[in-house]
Amino acid sequence: MSWQRVGALLLGGSVLPACPGCPGRRGIGSVLLFMARMGWELCHVFRPYTVVEQPINDFLRDDMLMTVRDSSREGLKIIERCHASPYGGHYGAFRTQVNIWQSGFFWPTMYGDSKEFVRRCTSCERQGGITAHDAMPLTYNLQVEIFDVWGIDFMGPFPKSRNCEYILVAVDYISKWVEAMSCSAADAKHGKKMFTEIIFPRFGTPRMVISDGGSHFIDKTFRDLLRDLGAKHNVATPYHP
Repeated sequence: MSWQRVGALLLGGSVLPACPGCPGRRGIGSVLLFMARMGWELCHVFRPYTVVEQPINDFLRDDMLMTVRDSSREGLKIIERCHASPYGGHYGAFRTQVNIWQSGFFWPTMYGDSKEFVRRCTSCERQGGITAHDAMPLTYNLQVEIFDVWGIDFMGPFPKSRNCEYILVAVDYISKWVEAMSCSAADAKHGKKMFTEIIFPRFGTPRMVISDGGSHFIDKTFRDLLRDLGAKHNVATPYHP
């Protein structure tokens, strides 16, 4: 017979039925004496059935598993101690629940309360790492042929030379072939010129063009040019296309 079964019978005021090692029908006192002689620890028998009716003070550990009745008040204090205290460690909901179990407490909604407390913990939100669930989705660019995907960006301004102070650079993602063109300004006009006079005549229409989010690349005329020729325009981060 398990300790929990014995504890349930004792707390219910029943008489322990016949069982191996404990013959006959015995009263509560006889059962306790028998258990003491057998070396059973009574704290394990009554551990799942002990109820805390008084407020929890500064202690968290005892020999008995204490069932918390007012989980909204006392349970919150216990979760805070087991999660946000100096020895709590700010672990996740499952580890916080384990800490509560190891500290000797239980209530039916313990895991849900721990999960909600961890979700609302400001320290975890400020210092916790970004998970895959919270990270921004990545755009996958598949390059299968040479001159299929180009990345473009403006360099400069540089000291003026022949009224030009910018350089528009286009790089093929496969071969790393570089095309460059001097520009008087970083605008959509020179971006269109790069493709209509250099990229399209020499290498054909690319499948994709990758650029940053500068106004010269998200200009309607530049994007319309790529769309009309069947090239997809992919806008990357502001500084690193």
